[in-house]
Amino acid sequence: MSDLERLLDQVSVLYKARVEDLAPQARVVLDAVALNWNPVAIARIKEITGLETGAIAGQLDRLQKNGVIEKTALSTTTSSGYQLGERLFNIW
Repeated sequence: MSDLERLLDQVSVLYKARVEDLAPQARVVLDAVALNWNPVAIARIKEITGLETGAIAGQLDRLQKNGVIEKTALSTTTSSGYQLGERLFNIW
């Protein structure tokens, strides 16, 4: 546990800077994705954030291009899901 805490301390500056560089709406979408360990569908992000699907899709596209989020298949449906590209970011 102390190793994990030390590692999180080391990456906190990087993660904090990455989040602060995002637009406010992108932060909201990122937060919704980060709070779910498993990939999350746009419909669920819409429930969490209250944002419109088009706005969410646009933010997800930007976050994906920046390498913050990755698109993945959902096991329960044919829809795509989204998760953080760096899983340690979920823990932080």
